[in-house]
Amino acid sequence: MVFVKQLKAGSSALRRVALTLCAGILLVSGAGVGTGAEPASWDQPPSSQAPDRTPAGTGCRQALGGIERSSRVCAAVSVHGHGSLIRVPGLERMMTYDAAIARSAVVIGDSQTGPDTWVDRGLKELGFRTVLRGAGGTGYTVGNGTVGSYYTALVKEQWLLPYGNPKLVILQGGGNDAGRAADSEIAKAAAGLVREMRRTYPHSRLVMVGVISTKRTSAGIRRAEVDQVLAGVAAQEGVEFLSVGDWWDRYSLRPLLQPDGRHFTAAGHQAAGTVFATELGRLLEGAGPGPG
Repeated sequence: MVFVKQLKAGSSALRRVALTLCAGILLVSGAGVGTGAEPASWDQPPSSQAPDRTPAGTGCRQALGGIERSSRVCAAVSVHGHGSLIRVPGLERMMTYDAAIARSAVVIGDSQTGPDTWVDRGLKELGFRTVLRGAGGTGYTVGNGTVGSYYTALVKEQWLLPYGNPKLVILQGGGNDAGRAADSEIAKAAAGLVREMRRTYPHSRLVMVGVISTKRTSAGIRRAEVDQVLAGVAAQEGVEFLSVGDWWDRYSLRPLLQPDGRHFTAAGHQAAGTVFATELGRLLEGAGPGPG
């Protein structure tokens, strides 16, 4: 059964999209996400990462990681293809169909994880295709005025996660929470997001990445403290954790920071990306972190 609905895209433009209801899964073809003039989040992957369209059948089911109901999803998206929106009854929220999800790393984070950042670069060095979600100025407990905290943005569908079984899920952040929330608030919010990610991606590997920082300044010390708060959450929830709280000093990255003292220059993202690839690679291989 096919319906036609008017949706708002960007500031005021209206466009028609086809809605297909298939075996309890609602699909919206061609609905744009994050289409405003100023992107509120990292919701759109760079065009160079745009995956190939995958037809229905075995290829589609493999793309979704062989998850339950994949045959029904694929039967529907064969009409609409990559970019279709999927209403998942078990999660009660909209998700996107992504033909390359099975070889991707899904990242939720702040400005440290946007396109071409050290997190994005490091994952690509390890061979992952990245799907970046989140927004600058946000965190486990805080929003930026346009996009809410990680959990709020997720449940209010301010950005959408891809449907399926990504190879890896990364939760990064905490820097924006450091000066605005107590440890207990950060820990509670981070634990809640971890549980929601396990519900969303029960078959994917989940890694938490802490707050990149230094222990030589007052602001840096607080960021490093939050790094350890998140390490405690990871231990409590049984999640792998990569501590980055002393990386500015351990890997001599401070000279590569912008004047704000928190964000890298382009050269800094490149250098830190290589470090991240090395350290995350060791963790994924079970070798543990490098020498301090």
